Amino acid sequence: MFVCLCRGEYDSILEWPFTHRITFDLIDQTDTAAVQTTAGSAPQKSASDQTESGQVGQGSGKGTGPDATVQNGDGQVQQVHHIEAAVTPAGTKDNLPYIIRPVGERNKCFGKQKFCALETLHKFNYIRDDTVFLRLSIDMDKVPPIL
Repeated sequence: MFVCLCRGEYDSILEWPFTHRITFDLIDQTDTAAVQTTAGSAPQKSASDQTESGQVGQGSGKGTGPDATVQNGDGQVQQVHHIEAAVTPAGTKDNLPYIIRPVGERNKCFGKQKFCALETLHKFNYIRDDTVFLRLSIDMDKVPPIL
């Protein structure tokens, strides 16, 4: 999972370099009509966050522990397992080509090289009707208000 910062019309009002936490979620597509939230698994150690050429910052990964339980139409209980990984770019000199305000159309990409094992995609319901759902969240808590 990789992210590229692209040039945009609001770049002049954003703070640079970009150092906000980015979270990727691979969504388990188990039918969630009757979801009951349960405690998720503890975070597991993950591979270092990587760019095309080196390390970007601190990251975390969450294994495939149950996030919720679902009762399907047959009355059977299934567990929902979303996979989460996060990257927080470090504002170091080596990372500037990835996180500075884009001069061209886009910067170099950064992210997680090892997000999910291929076998895991088939272990749970990550693929349904040849479709995979990913959620990308950016932590904007430290962004100052505009105005």
